[in-house]
Amino acid sequence: TRSFHPYVYRKLLTCQRCGRRLIAERQKSHVYYRCHTKNCPQKCLREEVVERNVLAALERIRIAKSEQREIESEVDRLLGSVAEEEHERRLSLELERDQVTARLTRLTDLLLDGVIEQTDYVEKKRSLLDRQLELHETIKRPRAEATEIERRVANYLELASSASLSYRRAEPTQKRQLVETTTSNLTVVGNEVVVELDSPFAVLAQREGVLSCGPQRDRPRSDPDLPIRQDVPSCGPQRDKPGTPGTCRTDQLQPAKLAQNLIQAATEDRQADTWDGLYPTLGRPSGSVSNDDDGGHGRFP
Repeated sequence: TRSFHPYVYRKLLTCQRCGRRLIAERQKSHVYYRCHTKNCPQKCLREEVVERNVLAALERIRIAKSEQREIESEVDRLLGSVAEEEHERRLSLELERDQVTARLTRLTDLLLDGVIEQTDYVEKKRSLLDRQLELHETIKRPRAEATEIERRVANYLELASSASLSYRRAEPTQKRQLVETTTSNLTVVGNEVVVELDSPFAVLAQREGVLSCGPQRDRPRSDPDLPIRQDVPSCGPQRDKPGTPGTCRTDQLQPAKLAQNLIQAATEDRQADTWDGLYPTLGRPSGSVSNDDDGGHGRFP
């Protein structure tokens, strides 16, 4: 019987050249991902290379506990005004709905009193009923309450703070689940993988303005000693100076702006219900160290 191997990146890697998915295969105790499109120049990629790029992306979203507390404090402050605005919006919609209902009643009275014709009655009634239904659906439509948004943001931050270590210690099926949760696209370009983080993790990755950095040739991207707050060579040339190395922007987003962006992501999150099952599976890795004093880039044991 053929044994099943839980390939972590099965059907997750896309070839940049032809747009097809790479196929996983095992050879001599190593896992390779190969593009099977005829005449496609993309070479096969070892799983270790894929993991190196994914871990580099997960390192970018790792945050210190002190930073996490600052963001959560800003979220609490912002959600106070959001909750008040949502309450006022709902009251306004309910008031308009009641007014439409009252107008329907008056419209019937006008018809019975002979003030308006039957044709006018039918036309105005249809318009009022359409508006009444629209208001009813808007009021009934579920919106993320402040407490739910706060819970989602806390989940984002908790996962981000330990994502890289969780990945290192996880089983293949758990690794895959973590990758599917935190990324939106994995594109193979030559010998590297371009990792696009899913919202809200893209928000966290951009908090220091890092837009696109390729690995340094003498060190892998997952190297914890890579400079984070300094200008380091990027993988692409500057647009105004072709052929010259670019630099990574290092303008740091403030906690208030981060909180605002995370709230927006949580409000629009369509997959929030799937998150609850992720944390009991992965959890916070036992033995993880605090990042309180290292700016979110501490060493793991």
